[in-house]
Amino acid sequence: MSFKATAAGALHEPTLHCPNCNHEIRLTESLAAPLLAETRQRFQQQLASKDAEMERKTEVLRLEREQVVKDREQIESQVAKRLAAERVQLVAAESKKAREAATAELQAKEAEAAELRATLLTNNVKLAEAQKQQAELMRQQRALEEEKRELDLTIEKRVQASVSEIQIKARQEADEAARLRVAEKDQTIESMTRTIEELKRKAEQGSQQSQGEVLELELEELLRALSERFDRAGWQG
Repeated sequence: MSFKATAAGALHEPTLHCPNCNHEIRLTESLAAPLLAETRQRFQQQLASKDAEMERKTEVLRLEREQVVKDREQIESQVAKRLAAERVQLVAAESKKAREAATAELQAKEAEAAELRATLLTNNVKLAEAQKQQAELMRQQRALEEEKRELDLTIEKRVQASVSEIQIKARQEADEAARLRVAEKDQTIESMTRTIEELKRKAEQGSQQSQGEVLELELEELLRALSERFDRAGWQG
């Protein structure tokens, strides 16, 4: 049987209601004391149980908190170790990349320098060849100029020789022409002398006056013919 206790007020005594007949039973001090003691004991037991449960839960919570702290410290340590390892790996990787980049750049610069040296060598060879060709060209030009001077000198000598030959030949021809003109003149003079002699002879045979006039006319005609002849021949006495 269980009873429900109610309190009507500060001046009334507590009562219990019967669950079967709902009869109200007044609790006197003598009746309520064992119930109150039992209830207090049960309540205290419940409080103690709850306190123990609370202490147990508090202890569990404390242990869990400590474990969480340990776990967090362990995780942080692991994370720190991992970060340190990754940092070392990253530094090593970056260092490797830097070395590879530096090596690649050095190789590129060495290749570029080698190419420049090859280009310089090629240019030096071309320059030497060009200088050699220029020297050969200058030598050929000097030789050509020398040959030209020799040719000019040879031509000048030949011209001078030709001029001398022409002058000698012209002089010979002029001398021969003069000799021929002199011979012709001598022949003409001789012919004139014979003519004059013939005219004189005729004049002695005829009358003096008529023969003199005729002789004079013939002489004038003869002199005019001779003068025209000498003018055509271009000869001057």
